[in-house]
Amino acid sequence: MDNAQLSRRALLAATGTVTFATFLAGRRTAVASTRAMAATAAVPLIALTAPPAGRFTRVRCVDDDTRLYLTYPTAAGQLIGAKVAAPAFYGVDFIAYPDSQHPAKCLQDLFDNTPFGFLGFYFKTTGHPGNSWTGKSAALREQGWDLVPIYVGRQQHWTHQSDNQISDKPATATTQGKADGKNAVALADTENLPTGSRLYLDIEATTDAAGHNVGPSAATIAYIKAWLTGVNASGKYKAALYDANSAYKVSGKEHREAVDIEADLGASAPPTWVAWDPTAAPAGVAGAGTWPQDTNGDTLAIGVQAYSTTIKWEFAKFAELWQFKLDWKPTGVTFLTDTGAPRKLTDIAKGFDLDAAKAYDPGNTAPGKPKAKRRPSVTAVTTAAASVKAGKTVKVTVKLDRAAPAPNGAVVLLRSSSARLILPSSARVAAQATNVTVTATAAVGSPAGSATVRARTLYQLSGQPPQVTLQIIA
Repeated sequence: MDNAQLSRRALLAATGTVTFATFLAGRRTAVASTRAMAATAAVPLIALTAPPAGRFTRVRCVDDDTRLYLTYPTAAGQLIGAKVAAPAFYGVDFIAYPDSQHPAKCLQDLFDNTPFGFLGFYFKTTGHPGNSWTGKSAALREQGWDLVPIYVGRQQHWTHQSDNQISDKPATATTQGKADGKNAVALADTENLPTGSRLYLDIEATTDAAGHNVGPSAATIAYIKAWLTGVNASGKYKAALYDANSAYKVSGKEHREAVDIEADLGASAPPTWVAWDPTAAPAGVAGAGTWPQDTNGDTLAIGVQAYSTTIKWEFAKFAELWQFKLDWKPTGVTFLTDTGAPRKLTDIAKGFDLDAAKAYDPGNTAPGKPKAKRRPSVTAVTTAAASVKAGKTVKVTVKLDRAAPAPNGAVVLLRSSSARLILPSSARVAAQATNVTVTATAAVGSPAGSATVRARTLYQLSGQPPQVTLQIIA
């Protein structure tokens, strides 16, 4: 965010985290960890300076991938950005595609203006009969989302649907797993997911016929292995596993489903997404319906209780993705869109599962592209003429490196090094367009001289912004 953006983002009053005067004074306010972790040199989250005319002040976080990490504090403290070891990245999943009035707009707002970089994407299966996500993967990826494809497979004593049971006979369960793995590949093909995408088999609590947690049966393990083998055999997609990690006891000893399944799969164990709901809100969260925000109005990186060495936390040794808060009801929580207007999270979904991953792309649907690189950047600024007379206008065109996402497009910021060359402080590149043209005016009575115009997107925070120099003719 730049000085010119402070008025655009009405976050100061909206979040109550800092006053306007304090913000201008450059004070840093944030909440997170005090525990030291493996890291490179710390990077300030907020950096206010007085820039020369026509230059940008970098107030927003250095980049999404620096800020977005989970730490394990023993107490709350001041947060400074640092490159740290995983788990590092946030995502969300919710059961159905938003049914709000403008769902695509809401989801682009969520991606552009919060730390969330990956999104759960449910295939239509017997275990997840709704088809609200079907056909929407391409548009979501164009917005920048890395998707985590989820296949709700057959379950051990699934109480919701009698036709979605894993057979209690391992041979039959193997046949079921092969068929469902093949179906998962076909669904991924239908969505045109990239080669190398991870498809997650969703296994819920392993129960008996009476609904008691009893751990995975031999038939369930056979089903899982067959499904994983079937997906990997496609040669196109990689199999992964989501596990509800339910607890159960055997001879008085507590077991965890995820731990036992991992052990049973042995060498064939895939990347695993494990559910962990601490029941109480994680450290730094004031209540079930609230979440801390940083001084940009973005959802803040929070502290999560340290893993212990008990069996309850054994999955920390192999999990690559965690679902650390289930069915969070974000009552009253807002974030600021690129227009500065607040948006309620409940506009998107009534309840969220909050996820944390070791990598920014746990679904591998955006390989090689961290979130900061999945949004458009300005590559060039050009003018219709090399000079402009005092009192006259000239067209300035800003070009992006890719098409602006739909439906919101992309905001570009513009700066002039001379007060005598007047131009808009921002402009919006329309969805699917790659450039926008604005009018610059040389003030009446301007003396001869030059003016440099610079431009970048809201999130283009590294490197020098493109620029062009105009001659003003008196």
